[in-house]
Amino acid sequence: RGLDLAKTGDCVGAVPLLESAEKAKHRPATASALAGCKVVLGELIDARELYQGVAQDKPDRGWTPADKKAHADAPTKVTELDARIPTVEFVIDGTLPAGLSIRVGAGTAVENEPTPIPPDEKISYVASAPGYDTIADTLLLHEGERRKVDLAFHREGTPGAPKKPGPEDPADTGP
Repeated sequence: RGLDLAKTGDCVGAVPLLESAEKAKHRPATASALAGCKVVLGELIDARELYQGVAQDKPDRGWTPADKKAHADAPTKVTELDARIPTVEFVIDGTLPAGLSIRVGAGTAVENEPTPIPPDEKISYVASAPGYDTIADTLLLHEGERRKVDLAFHREGTPGAPKKPGPEDPADTGP
């Protein structure tokens, strides 16, 4: 039923059924249909992960022609989504602080490596390291956008270090 709904373009109705079917038993055709609906709904990162899984599946004698086609098409779908999914790359200015942690939304980032983020969604990031001031800000990237963010860490309490506005700071304009 989920596959039929996906074929007719009812992705809102199809997604819960396809997710349930995937949990019960993975099939490349089902995962690919679910990924296609995730693309339609704007969930590009989830869709890419699903297509990546289908691309990595080992062919099975029990596969249907639809499973074989989904497996064959998956690498192209991954490449297409890679071009659409925005990325942010955090570049450390100076020496890499020990214990560095960069959180982007609910995930983590690795310095000097592109991190995918959802398009057209405001995402917060926090970069911290013991003994250094925390750097926090937000990003809003659109489909296909690539951004590098330079992070310059300053020792906690360093005179002249840039100060982020806080709740008691008059420069803080609020949300």
